[in-house]
Amino acid sequence: MKQPLPPSIRAALFDVEHMADQLAATFCEKSNSVTTAAGGHDYHMLTACLNNLDSVSSALTWKDLENAPAMLNAVARAYRQTFPSDSLGWEDAGRLQTIASDIARWQTLPDNGSGAA
Repeated sequence: MKQPLPPSIRAALFDVEHMADQLAATFCEKSNSVTTAAGGHDYHMLTACLNNLDSVSSALTWKDLENAPAMLNAVARAYRQTFPSDSLGWEDAGRLQTIASDIARWQTLPDNGSGAA
C-alpha cells in the first residue's frame, strides 16, 4: 500500500498549483509583453515552468515527487531571471525553493513523515 503524502506536503502542492494558475493567467493575458531579463521573449522557458509546476502539483505519491525539488528549483531560477523587477516573482521563487527543500527533507525520512512505522 502506498503511503499518502502528509498534509503539509499536500498544502504545499496546492500552493504550487496556485502559482501555476497565476503564471498561466499572466502568460495568456500578457503573452505579447512577457520578456526575459535580456529583453527577448522566452515562451519555451515559460512553458517548461508551467509543465514543471503542473507535474509537481498533480503528484499523489512520493514516487511522483521524486524529481520535484529539482523541478521547483529550476522554476524558481527561471522566475528570478524572467521577472527580475517583479517582487511577486521573487516571492514565488522563494516559496518554491522552500517547498523544494521541504519535499527533499521529507523524502529522506525513513517513513516519509507519514507516521507509519
